[in-house]
Amino acid sequence: MDVWMEKFLERIIYLFNTIDTYFLISGIFCYVAFSFLLAMPINFTSIIVYSLFLYAMFKLGDFYLYYSFMIPVFIYLFYLIPNFDIILFSGLLLTSIVFFYLSQFFLYSVPYMIILKDITLPFRIIVNSMITFAPTSSSAIMSIFFSSMLTMLLFFQPNPLNYNSAGLLGFILAASLLNRLFLPKTFQSGDFKPEERRNVKRVIYLNIDGCRHDRFNQANLPFMRYLEQNSAYFKNGAITVYRALTNPAFAAILTGATPKENGVMDNNFHSGLKLEALPDLVDTILYGNIHIKDITKPNWTSKVVSLPKYGVKSDDVLINMLKEDLLNNKARLFIADLSDVDIAGHAYGSESKHYIKALQRIDNRIEKFFNWLKINKLDKDTIVIIGSDHGQAGMEHSYMFAKSEKYVPLIFYGEGIKHKVIDYIPSIMDLNLTISYILGLKYCKSAKGRVLSDIFD
Repeated sequence: MDVWMEKFLERIIYLFNTIDTYFLISGIFCYVAFSFLLAMPINFTSIIVYSLFLYAMFKLGDFYLYYSFMIPVFIYLFYLIPNFDIILFSGLLLTSIVFFYLSQFFLYSVPYMIILKDITLPFRIIVNSMITFAPTSSSAIMSIFFSSMLTMLLFFQPNPLNYNSAGLLGFILAASLLNRLFLPKTFQSGDFKPEERRNVKRVIYLNIDGCRHDRFNQANLPFMRYLEQNSAYFKNGAITVYRALTNPAFAAILTGATPKENGVMDNNFHSGLKLEALPDLVDTILYGNIHIKDITKPNWTSKVVSLPKYGVKSDDVLINMLKEDLLNNKARLFIADLSDVDIAGHAYGSESKHYIKALQRIDNRIEKFFNWLKINKLDKDTIVIIGSDHGQAGMEHSYMFAKSEKYVPLIFYGEGIKHKVIDYIPSIMDLNLTISYILGLKYCKSAKGRVLSDIFD
Protein backbone atom coordinates (compact mmCIF):
# COMPACT_ATOMS: atom_id res chain seq x y z
CA MET A 1 0.00 0.00 0.00
CA ASP A 2 1.31 3.47 -0.87
CA VAL A 3 2.61 5.35 2.19
CA TRP A 4 0.41 8.37 1.53
CA MET A 5 -2.70 6.21 1.12
CA GLU A 6 -1.89 4.41 4.36
CA LYS A 7 -1.35 7.81 6.00
CA PHE A 8 -4.76 9.00 4.75
CA LEU A 9 -6.48 5.87 6.07
CA GLU A 10 -4.71 6.31 9.41
CA ARG A 11 -6.10 9.85 9.64
CA ILE A 12 -9.63 8.57 8.98
CA ILE A 13 -9.24 5.86 11.62
CA TYR A 14 -7.92 8.35 14.19
CA LEU A 15 -10.79 10.72 13.36
CA PHE A 16 -13.29 8.02 14.33
CA ASN A 17 -11.13 6.45 17.04
CA THR A 18 -10.40 9.58 19.10
CA ILE A 19 -13.44 10.50 21.13
CA ASP A 20 -13.24 14.29 20.85
CA THR A 21 -13.80 13.93 17.09
CA TYR A 22 -15.82 10.70 17.16
CA PHE A 23 -18.58 12.13 19.37
CA LEU A 24 -19.03 15.06 16.96
CA ILE A 25 -19.38 12.77 13.93
CA SER A 26 -21.69 10.35 15.72
CA GLY A 27 -23.76 12.99 17.53
CA ILE A 28 -24.35 15.05 14.40
CA PHE A 29 -25.10 11.97 12.28
CA CYS A 30 -27.75 10.75 14.74
CA TYR A 31 -29.31 14.22 14.92
CA VAL A 32 -29.48 14.59 11.12
CA ALA A 33 -30.79 11.03 10.66
CA PHE A 34 -33.61 11.55 13.16
CA SER A 35 -34.42 14.99 11.77
CA PHE A 36 -35.00 13.42 8.35
CA LEU A 37 -36.99 10.58 9.92
CA LEU A 38 -39.26 12.99 11.81
CA ALA A 39 -39.40 15.51 8.93
CA MET A 40 -37.88 18.20 11.15
CA PRO A 41 -35.73 21.08 9.84
CA ILE A 42 -32.00 20.79 10.51
CA ASN A 43 -30.64 23.63 12.64
CA PHE A 44 -27.19 24.22 11.17
CA THR A 45 -26.49 27.14 13.52
CA SER A 46 -26.95 24.86 16.52
CA ILE A 47 -24.72 22.20 14.97
CA ILE A 48 -21.89 24.69 14.41
CA VAL A 49 -22.17 26.50 17.77
CA TYR A 50 -22.54 23.40 19.94
CA SER A 51 -19.88 21.43 18.05
CA LEU A 52 -17.26 24.17 18.27
CA PHE A 53 -18.04 24.86 21.92
CA LEU A 54 -18.01 21.22 23.01
CA TYR A 55 -14.85 20.43 21.05
CA ALA A 56 -13.10 23.34 22.79
CA MET A 57 -14.43 22.23 26.19
CA PHE A 58 -13.28 18.65 25.65
CA LYS A 59 -9.81 19.94 24.82
CA LEU A 60 -9.89 22.05 27.97
CA GLY A 61 -11.27 19.29 30.19
CA ASP A 62 -9.11 16.60 28.57
CA PHE A 63 -11.49 13.81 29.72
CA TYR A 64 -9.84 12.92 33.01
CA LEU A 65 -12.90 12.53 35.32
CA TYR A 66 -14.88 14.46 32.68
CA TYR A 67 -17.32 11.60 32.28
CA SER A 68 -18.59 11.90 35.87
CA PHE A 69 -18.65 15.71 35.81
CA MET A 70 -20.87 15.68 32.72
CA ILE A 71 -23.49 13.27 34.09
CA PRO A 72 -25.65 16.19 35.39
CA VAL A 73 -25.77 17.58 31.83
CA PHE A 74 -27.04 14.25 30.53
CA ILE A 75 -29.67 14.08 33.29
CA TYR A 76 -30.82 17.65 32.52
CA LEU A 77 -31.14 16.86 28.80
CA PHE A 78 -33.15 13.76 29.65
CA TYR A 79 -35.45 15.99 31.72
CA LEU A 80 -36.02 18.17 28.61
CA ILE A 81 -37.44 15.27 26.55
CA PRO A 82 -40.99 16.31 25.56
CA ASN A 83 -43.52 14.43 27.70
CA PHE A 84 -40.69 12.10 28.73
CA ASP A 85 -41.07 10.34 25.40
CA ILE A 86 -39.14 7.14 26.15
CA ILE A 87 -39.66 5.85 22.62
CA LEU A 88 -37.96 8.96 21.19
CA PHE A 89 -35.11 8.72 23.71
CA SER A 90 -34.69 4.99 23.06
CA GLY A 91 -34.59 5.63 19.31
CA LEU A 92 -31.87 8.26 19.71
CA LEU A 93 -29.86 6.03 22.02
CA LEU A 94 -30.25 2.99 19.79
CA THR A 95 -29.11 4.99 16.75
CA SER A 96 -26.02 6.08 18.67
CA ILE A 97 -25.30 2.49 19.73
CA VAL A 98 -25.71 1.14 16.19
CA PHE A 99 -23.48 3.89 14.77
CA PHE A 100 -20.86 3.13 17.42
CA TYR A 101 -20.67 -0.58 16.72
CA LEU A 102 -20.71 -0.13 12.94
CA SER A 103 -17.87 2.40 13.06
CA GLN A 104 -15.98 0.26 15.58
CA PHE A 105 -16.34 -2.78 13.34
CA PHE A 106 -15.19 -1.13 10.11
CA LEU A 107 -12.58 1.26 11.53
CA TYR A 108 -11.24 -0.68 14.52
CA SER A 109 -12.00 -4.40 14.27
CA VAL A 110 -11.44 -4.82 10.52
CA PRO A 111 -7.95 -3.23 10.51
CA TYR A 112 -6.89 -5.54 13.36
CA MET A 113 -8.47 -8.53 11.59
CA ILE A 114 -6.35 -7.70 8.54
CA ILE A 115 -3.17 -7.33 10.61
CA LEU A 116 -3.70 -10.36 12.87
CA LYS A 117 -5.77 -12.53 10.51
CA ASP A 118 -8.20 -13.44 13.30
CA ILE A 119 -11.94 -13.46 12.49
CA THR A 120 -12.85 -13.67 16.20
CA LEU A 121 -11.57 -10.15 16.85
CA PRO A 122 -14.86 -8.23 16.32
CA PHE A 123 -16.53 -10.25 19.08
CA ARG A 124 -13.52 -9.88 21.39
CA ILE A 125 -13.35 -6.14 20.79
CA ILE A 126 -17.10 -5.69 21.43
CA VAL A 127 -16.76 -7.45 24.79
CA ASN A 128 -13.64 -5.49 25.75
CA SER A 129 -15.20 -2.18 24.69
CA MET A 130 -17.92 -2.64 27.33
CA ILE A 131 -15.34 -2.57 30.13
CA THR A 132 -12.86 -0.07 28.65
CA PHE A 133 -12.68 3.49 29.97
CA ALA A 134 -10.60 5.64 27.62
CA PRO A 135 -10.91 8.67 25.31
CA THR A 136 -11.26 6.50 22.22
CA SER A 137 -14.03 4.66 20.41
CA SER A 138 -12.74 1.42 21.91
CA SER A 139 -14.77 2.51 24.96
CA ALA A 140 -18.47 1.88 24.32
CA ILE A 141 -19.63 3.68 27.46
CA MET A 142 -17.75 6.93 26.83
CA SER A 143 -18.40 6.99 23.08
CA ILE A 144 -22.16 6.44 23.36
CA PHE A 145 -22.47 8.76 26.37
CA PHE A 146 -20.87 11.79 24.73
CA SER A 147 -22.34 11.29 21.25
CA SER A 148 -25.86 10.82 22.72
CA MET A 149 -25.36 13.93 24.81
CA LEU A 150 -24.62 16.02 21.71
CA THR A 151 -27.62 14.55 19.84
CA MET A 152 -29.93 15.32 22.78
CA LEU A 153 -28.51 18.82 23.07
CA LEU A 154 -29.29 19.49 19.40
CA PHE A 155 -32.79 18.02 19.71
CA PHE A 156 -33.99 19.26 23.07
CA GLN A 157 -32.04 22.53 23.49
CA PRO A 158 -31.96 23.68 19.84
CA ASN A 159 -31.37 27.38 20.49
CA PRO A 160 -27.78 27.83 21.75
CA LEU A 161 -28.31 31.55 22.37
CA ASN A 162 -31.14 31.62 24.95
CA TYR A 163 -30.82 31.84 28.75
CA ASN A 164 -31.32 28.12 29.39
CA SER A 165 -28.60 27.24 26.90
CA ALA A 166 -26.28 29.87 28.37
CA GLY A 167 -26.72 28.31 31.81
CA LEU A 168 -26.10 24.82 30.46
CA LEU A 169 -23.00 25.87 28.52
CA GLY A 170 -21.79 27.75 31.59
CA PHE A 171 -22.09 24.54 33.62
CA ILE A 172 -20.11 22.64 30.97
CA LEU A 173 -17.41 25.34 31.07
CA ALA A 174 -17.27 25.12 34.87
CA ALA A 175 -17.03 21.31 34.66
CA SER A 176 -14.17 21.62 32.18
CA LEU A 177 -12.27 24.07 34.38
CA LEU A 178 -12.88 21.94 37.48
CA ASN A 179 -11.78 18.86 35.60
CA ARG A 180 -8.53 20.56 34.65
CA LEU A 181 -7.57 20.82 38.32
CA PHE A 182 -7.40 17.03 38.50
CA LEU A 183 -5.28 16.43 35.41
CA PRO A 184 -2.18 14.31 36.04
CA LYS A 185 1.15 16.11 35.78
CA THR A 186 3.99 14.73 33.70
CA PHE A 187 6.71 13.51 36.05
CA GLN A 188 10.14 15.16 35.76
CA SER A 189 13.07 13.52 37.53
CA GLY A 190 15.27 16.34 38.75
CA ASP A 191 17.81 18.33 36.77
CA PHE A 192 21.26 16.92 35.96
CA LYS A 193 23.19 17.75 32.78
CA PRO A 194 26.93 17.15 33.24
CA GLU A 195 29.31 19.15 31.06
CA GLU A 196 31.56 16.15 30.38
CA ARG A 197 30.08 13.63 28.00
CA ARG A 198 30.83 10.19 26.62
CA ASN A 199 31.52 9.66 22.93
CA VAL A 200 30.14 6.23 22.07
CA LYS A 201 29.96 5.44 18.35
CA ARG A 202 26.26 4.53 18.16
CA VAL A 203 23.09 4.08 20.17
CA ILE A 204 20.27 1.70 19.25
CA TYR A 205 16.95 2.31 21.00
CA LEU A 206 14.48 -0.57 20.74
CA ASN A 207 11.07 0.69 21.79
CA ILE A 208 8.60 -2.09 22.67
CA ASP A 209 5.45 -0.11 21.94
CA GLY A 210 2.72 -0.40 24.60
CA CYS A 211 4.78 -2.56 26.99
CA ARG A 212 3.50 -2.71 30.57
CA HIS A 213 6.27 -3.01 33.14
CA ASP A 214 4.30 -5.46 35.29
CA ARG A 215 3.48 -7.82 32.40
CA PHE A 216 7.09 -7.55 31.20
CA ASN A 217 8.17 -8.87 34.61
CA GLN A 218 5.49 -11.58 34.79
CA ALA A 219 6.13 -13.05 31.34
CA ASN A 220 8.58 -15.86 30.67
CA LEU A 221 11.20 -13.86 28.76
CA PRO A 222 14.54 -15.72 29.00
CA PHE A 223 16.62 -13.17 27.10
CA MET A 224 15.20 -10.19 28.98
CA ARG A 225 16.00 -11.97 32.25
CA TYR A 226 19.56 -12.49 30.97
CA LEU A 227 19.86 -8.80 30.09
CA GLU A 228 18.59 -7.77 33.51
CA GLN A 229 21.57 -9.59 35.05
CA ASN A 230 24.08 -8.17 32.56
CA SER A 231 23.00 -4.57 32.16
CA ALA A 232 21.87 -1.45 33.96
CA TYR A 233 18.31 -2.50 34.73
CA PHE A 234 15.71 -0.18 36.27
CA LYS A 235 13.80 -2.73 38.31
CA ASN A 236 10.83 -0.42 38.99
CA GLY A 237 10.71 0.74 35.39
CA ALA A 238 10.44 4.26 34.02
CA ILE A 239 7.38 6.50 34.07
CA THR A 240 5.74 7.77 30.90
CA VAL A 241 4.23 11.19 30.17
CA TYR A 242 0.66 12.48 30.25
CA ARG A 243 -1.09 11.66 28.00
CA ALA A 244 0.19 8.12 27.77
CA LEU A 245 -0.13 7.72 24.00
CA THR A 246 2.42 6.70 21.37
CA ASN A 247 2.86 10.05 19.62
CA PRO A 248 3.11 12.23 22.76
CA ALA A 249 5.42 9.73 24.48
CA PHE A 250 7.68 9.33 21.45
CA ALA A 251 7.82 13.11 20.99
CA ALA A 252 8.79 13.46 24.67
CA ILE A 253 11.67 11.00 24.18
CA LEU A 254 12.88 12.78 21.04
CA THR A 255 12.74 16.28 22.56
CA GLY A 256 13.13 15.68 26.30
CA ALA A 257 10.14 17.99 26.80
CA THR A 258 6.58 17.40 27.96
CA PRO A 259 3.75 16.96 25.41
CA LYS A 260 2.39 20.38 26.33
CA GLU A 261 5.77 21.94 25.51
CA ASN A 262 6.68 19.96 22.40
CA GLY A 263 3.28 20.34 20.71
CA VAL A 264 2.25 16.67 20.43
CA MET A 265 -0.62 16.21 22.88
CA ASP A 266 -2.41 13.21 21.35
CA ASN A 267 -2.51 10.83 18.39
CA ASN A 268 -5.13 12.78 16.46
CA PHE A 269 -4.67 16.44 15.54
CA HIS A 270 -1.60 18.22 16.88
CA SER A 271 0.75 20.98 15.81
CA GLY A 272 3.68 18.66 15.15
CA LEU A 273 7.04 18.79 16.86
CA LYS A 274 7.97 22.42 17.45
CA LEU A 275 11.14 21.92 19.53
CA GLU A 276 14.69 20.82 18.88
CA ALA A 277 14.97 17.02 18.97
CA LEU A 278 17.70 14.38 18.81
CA PRO A 279 17.48 13.88 15.01
CA ASP A 280 18.22 17.63 14.67
CA LEU A 281 21.55 17.07 16.45
CA VAL A 282 22.85 13.77 15.05
CA ASP A 283 22.32 11.53 12.03
CA THR A 284 19.35 9.42 13.05
CA ILE A 285 17.14 6.81 11.41
CA LEU A 286 13.68 6.14 12.82
CA TYR A 287 11.76 2.95 12.07
CA GLY A 288 8.11 2.14 12.73
CA ASN A 289 4.65 1.81 11.25
CA ILE A 290 2.88 4.73 9.61
CA HIS A 291 2.43 6.68 12.87
CA ILE A 292 6.17 7.42 12.90
CA LYS A 293 5.43 10.01 10.19
CA ASP A 294 3.26 11.93 12.68
CA ILE A 295 6.27 12.86 14.81
CA THR A 296 9.04 13.33 12.26
CA LYS A 297 10.18 16.56 10.68
CA PRO A 298 10.50 16.75 6.87
CA ASN A 299 14.32 16.65 6.91
CA TRP A 300 14.58 13.55 9.14
CA THR A 301 15.16 10.01 7.89
CA SER A 302 12.34 7.63 8.75
CA LYS A 303 11.46 4.21 7.37
CA VAL A 304 7.88 2.97 7.46
CA VAL A 305 6.81 -0.67 7.65
CA SER A 306 3.27 -1.28 6.40
CA LEU A 307 1.10 -3.04 9.00
CA PRO A 308 -1.63 -3.96 6.47
CA LYS A 309 1.01 -5.54 4.22
CA TYR A 310 3.19 -7.37 6.75
CA GLY A 311 0.85 -7.83 9.74
CA VAL A 312 2.45 -9.55 12.74
CA LYS A 313 5.68 -9.96 10.75
CA SER A 314 6.14 -6.18 10.51
CA ASP A 315 8.66 -6.20 13.38
CA ASP A 316 10.76 -8.79 11.53
CA VAL A 317 10.77 -6.57 8.43
CA LEU A 318 11.66 -3.55 10.58
CA ILE A 319 14.60 -5.34 12.24
CA ASN A 320 15.90 -6.43 8.84
CA MET A 321 15.83 -2.77 7.73
CA LEU A 322 17.71 -1.85 10.90
CA LYS A 323 20.35 -4.53 10.26
CA GLU A 324 20.93 -3.34 6.71
CA ASP A 325 21.42 0.24 7.87
CA LEU A 326 23.77 -0.79 10.68
CA LEU A 327 25.98 -2.43 8.05
CA ASN A 328 25.78 0.32 5.43
CA ASN A 329 24.80 3.61 7.05
CA LYS A 330 26.98 5.89 9.16
CA ALA A 331 24.11 7.21 11.29
CA ARG A 332 24.88 7.20 15.02
CA LEU A 333 21.36 6.91 16.44
CA PHE A 334 18.87 4.22 15.43
CA ILE A 335 15.36 4.32 16.93
CA ALA A 336 13.07 1.36 16.21
CA ASP A 337 9.45 1.14 17.33
CA LEU A 338 8.38 -2.52 17.63
CA SER A 339 4.59 -2.83 17.28
CA ASP A 340 3.74 -6.46 18.07
CA VAL A 341 2.97 -5.98 21.77
CA ASP A 342 0.95 -2.79 21.29
CA ILE A 343 -1.16 -4.42 18.56
CA ALA A 344 -1.89 -7.44 20.77
CA GLY A 345 -2.88 -5.15 23.64
CA HIS A 346 -5.32 -3.12 21.53
CA ALA A 347 -6.81 -6.18 19.86
CA TYR A 348 -7.04 -8.64 22.76
CA GLY A 349 -6.32 -6.61 25.89
CA SER A 350 -3.09 -6.35 27.84
CA GLU A 351 -4.27 -8.95 30.38
CA SER A 352 -4.64 -11.57 27.65
CA LYS A 353 -2.43 -14.54 26.79
CA HIS A 354 -1.98 -12.97 23.32
CA TYR A 355 -0.22 -10.00 24.95
CA ILE A 356 2.18 -12.36 26.74
CA LYS A 357 2.81 -14.29 23.52
CA ALA A 358 3.62 -11.03 21.75
CA LEU A 359 6.13 -10.21 24.51
CA GLN A 360 7.70 -13.63 24.04
CA ARG A 361 8.00 -13.06 20.29
CA ILE A 362 9.71 -9.73 20.98
CA ASP A 363 12.07 -11.45 23.44
CA ASN A 364 13.03 -13.94 20.74
CA ARG A 365 13.49 -11.22 18.09
CA ILE A 366 15.71 -9.13 20.33
CA GLU A 367 17.84 -12.15 21.28
CA LYS A 368 18.41 -12.94 17.61
CA PHE A 369 19.22 -9.28 16.95
CA PHE A 370 21.83 -9.24 19.74
CA ASN A 371 23.41 -12.41 18.35
CA TRP A 372 23.53 -10.78 14.92
CA LEU A 373 25.25 -7.71 16.39
CA LYS A 374 27.96 -9.93 17.91
CA ILE A 375 28.47 -11.99 14.75
CA ASN A 376 28.93 -8.79 12.74
CA LYS A 377 31.12 -7.20 15.44
CA LEU A 378 28.68 -4.32 15.83
CA ASP A 379 28.28 -4.79 19.56
CA LYS A 380 31.55 -2.94 20.17
CA ASP A 381 31.25 0.77 20.91
CA THR A 382 27.46 0.43 20.83
CA ILE A 383 24.89 1.02 23.56
CA VAL A 384 21.53 -0.73 23.16
CA ILE A 385 18.56 0.65 25.10
CA ILE A 386 15.38 -1.36 25.53
CA GLY A 387 12.34 0.56 26.73
CA SER A 388 8.77 1.52 25.94
CA ASP A 389 6.69 4.62 25.32
CA HIS A 390 3.65 3.75 27.46
CA GLY A 391 1.84 0.88 29.14
CA GLN A 392 -1.80 -0.15 28.84
CA ALA A 393 -4.86 -0.67 31.00
CA GLY A 394 -7.04 -3.34 29.44
CA MET A 395 -7.03 -2.63 25.71
CA GLU A 396 -6.36 1.11 25.88
CA HIS A 397 -4.25 3.83 27.48
CA SER A 398 -4.06 7.61 27.89
CA TYR A 399 -5.56 8.66 31.25
CA MET A 400 -2.88 7.15 33.50
CA PHE A 401 -5.59 5.95 35.89
CA ALA A 402 -3.70 2.68 36.38
CA LYS A 403 -0.08 1.88 37.19
CA SER A 404 -0.11 -0.45 34.21
CA GLU A 405 -0.33 2.61 31.93
CA LYS A 406 2.36 4.61 33.73
CA TYR A 407 5.32 2.27 34.13
CA VAL A 408 7.42 0.78 31.35
CA PRO A 409 10.61 -1.33 31.30
CA LEU A 410 14.04 0.25 30.86
CA ILE A 411 17.38 -1.52 30.23
CA PHE A 412 20.79 -0.20 29.09
CA TYR A 413 23.27 -2.70 27.65
CA GLY A 414 26.76 -2.38 26.17
CA GLU A 415 30.44 -1.84 26.86
CA GLY A 416 31.01 0.43 29.83
CA ILE A 417 27.50 -0.11 31.20
CA LYS A 418 27.33 -1.35 34.79
CA HIS A 419 25.75 -4.70 35.56
CA LYS A 420 23.53 -3.10 38.14
CA VAL A 421 19.94 -3.16 39.36
CA ILE A 422 18.79 0.44 39.87
CA ASP A 423 16.00 1.26 42.32
CA TYR A 424 14.91 4.79 41.47
CA ILE A 425 12.33 5.53 38.76
CA PRO A 426 13.36 7.85 35.91
CA SER A 427 11.13 9.52 33.34
CA ILE A 428 11.12 8.37 29.73
CA MET A 429 12.11 11.99 28.96
CA ASP A 430 15.47 11.23 30.61
CA LEU A 431 16.28 9.05 27.60
CA ASN A 432 16.76 12.21 25.56
CA LEU A 433 19.45 13.73 27.77
CA THR A 434 21.07 10.34 28.38
CA ILE A 435 21.37 9.58 24.65
CA SER A 436 22.92 13.02 24.09
CA TYR A 437 25.37 12.30 26.92
CA ILE A 438 26.30 8.88 25.50
CA LEU A 439 26.88 10.20 21.96
CA GLY A 440 28.78 13.30 23.13
CA LEU A 441 26.19 15.73 21.76
CA LYS A 442 24.95 19.05 23.02
CA TYR A 443 21.68 18.76 24.93
CA CYS A 444 18.38 19.60 23.25
CA LYS A 445 17.45 23.18 24.14
CA SER A 446 14.15 22.38 25.86
CA ALA A 447 15.12 18.99 27.35
CA LYS A 448 14.30 18.53 31.02
CA GLY A 449 15.25 15.88 33.53
CA ARG A 450 18.49 14.12 34.29
CA VAL A 451 21.28 12.26 32.54
CA LEU A 452 21.26 8.69 33.87
CA SER A 453 25.05 8.78 34.29
CA ASP A 454 25.10 6.20 37.09
CA ILE A 455 24.52 3.44 34.52
CA PHE A 456 28.20 3.68 33.53
CA ASP A 457 31.22 1.99 35.13
